[in-house]
Amino acid sequence: MRNEQLNPGYNENRIMRSQIRQACNLLCNRVLLSQQGYLHNRFLKRKKDVIEITMQKNIKFKHSQKSSEVRISTKHIRSGISIYCLFLIFILAICAYQPIFPSEPISTPASDTETLATFDYPAHPLSTKEVPVQTTSTVIAAGTQLENPNLPVSVLSDDQLKLLEHAAKRYISDTPEKAVATVRELNYATGADASLSCGPLAFAILQDAGLISPYFNLREFWLASPFPDKNKELFLEVFPSERYEWVRDTTPMTLMDFTTDPLLPGDLLYVLGGNYHHMFVVTRVEADGRAYSVQNIASGYLNGDPEDSRFVIAETLLYDPNQPGEGVVYQWANRANWKLGLIGLDGYFRFRPIIPIAPADPRKAELAEAIDAVISATGGIWYIQFETLGGEALYSRRPQHTIHPASVIKVAIAIGTMQLLESQLEPRQTLSQRLALGPVFNKTTNSRSYEQLLTAMLVNSEEEATGILYENLDGSQLKVESMLESWGLTHTMLEPRQSTVADMITLFRRLYQGELLSDEATDYILTLMVSFTPNDNLRLGQVKKVLGEEVKYYNKRGSLLGSQLIVADAAILETVEDTYLLQVYAYQDATLSTTYENLETAIGEIAVVFAQWLQTP
Repeated sequence: MRNEQLNPGYNENRIMRSQIRQACNLLCNRVLLSQQGYLHNRFLKRKKDVIEITMQKNIKFKHSQKSSEVRISTKHIRSGISIYCLFLIFILAICAYQPIFPSEPISTPASDTETLATFDYPAHPLSTKEVPVQTTSTVIAAGTQLENPNLPVSVLSDDQLKLLEHAAKRYISDTPEKAVATVRELNYATGADASLSCGPLAFAILQDAGLISPYFNLREFWLASPFPDKNKELFLEVFPSERYEWVRDTTPMTLMDFTTDPLLPGDLLYVLGGNYHHMFVVTRVEADGRAYSVQNIASGYLNGDPEDSRFVIAETLLYDPNQPGEGVVYQWANRANWKLGLIGLDGYFRFRPIIPIAPADPRKAELAEAIDAVISATGGIWYIQFETLGGEALYSRRPQHTIHPASVIKVAIAIGTMQLLESQLEPRQTLSQRLALGPVFNKTTNSRSYEQLLTAMLVNSEEEATGILYENLDGSQLKVESMLESWGLTHTMLEPRQSTVADMITLFRRLYQGELLSDEATDYILTLMVSFTPNDNLRLGQVKKVLGEEVKYYNKRGSLLGSQLIVADAAILETVEDTYLLQVYAYQDATLSTTYENLETAIGEIAVVFAQWLQTP
């Protein structure tokens, strides 16, 4: 049960109004039914009278009876309508006296069942589906003082909590003019206005605090929504489910018990229900539980003027668990503020980190600064992941974003083809013998063997060979989609070509470690990938200019020209110290700020930067 912060009188009023509405509907139905019954009876009587009059041929009596019947019917209808109108006036008077949204902040006891959902949230913001509560993390941040050790607490470190508070306060703008200037510095939309800045502002605070990647474009969060038919994939990219708790609570925010389920620093909330939706970050929580957020907000909420709808950016008290009714959570539902907008009536989505977020590594920060400088000077849109074979990320630039991987996807087709061949080996037949045969499941005319086609696809990047091998694979007994999922590629498709940098990293790692094929088949593909071609010294191949020819370098380049410009390279780099997985995908942007030559040159520069960084102690 919710605690004493909730006002019991509201529930009684709500129940009374519901009963009155039901009584009104019942009365109206009875009035209408009585009129229908009366007219039906009069119709039967009239029919009987007409028959009698016809038999008696008393035309005069017939017309007299008909006129009388019409007058009586009209009289009953008017009487019923009058009663109905009087009752409606009575109901409206009651509703005017007991408004649905009271003039003071209100709250009421909630049921024993909390309406929380994790991950499987409804597709419509007004859903009230009730599901069990998702338990939150109980890792206690350093220095946190709690009376109840069972309460969920932030996993952020003391330094991260201070950085979050500091980053948020930098955006405070106490006048509408300053607020407009501040949000326009975020550069997410031409002519940006503070009233529609909640998404970009919230994510800018998280970026400045180092809690999410700095490579997300704030433009993507303008009017963004976590619903499946909106921007769910973007929210999944920012808040991956293995590191963040997703909660959908449909309880009106005025009815939430923040003493048992408090908000935590770093929580991002997407608030629903009312005139509009709203996003904000919980930027600090005091020792006594008072929660605050730096957010864009109508001035009227701060100065008490319900007519002042000009927006500022201010640190606002969300709620005080020791003072029920205090905070903007309750003002948002106050009917007196209806001109400012009522929100939070259908709860929220809450995104909360449940695994500690690693602080920035100074050495990795140096690498990031150097790579970012190259990208800034080149233009375009970039997706990159550099990591060790053991999985330590050295540089990450949106590895979870869905991309067109260009010809790098051909490595997946080659692995699938080898799996197919190994599954078809007959007794005493070797893999080499099978490779000498040609595909049998393709419809395209072909005279080349598997060996010739694989070489043409991986070494020369020939599209015709790729088409034949994919057609053969797709027509075989192997289920391509299931095959990719079994490899751990959850966002990859072969046709149309689609993947993520993270998926391609997984593919290259599992190939190199021999987890997808036999040793013989693995060595066969890696041998093709290490085969030298004249362009191997370009792009990521530039690492050999710094590290020397003694390093071993397996790679697959990709390019796409025409309506979409893509320049990509993916490699496995063996050095004496470690083995590294390198993936770079560069695209033309909407402003056509770069060229194929510039992107290719920049990838080579990034390779040199990385190689030099490896050599730096």
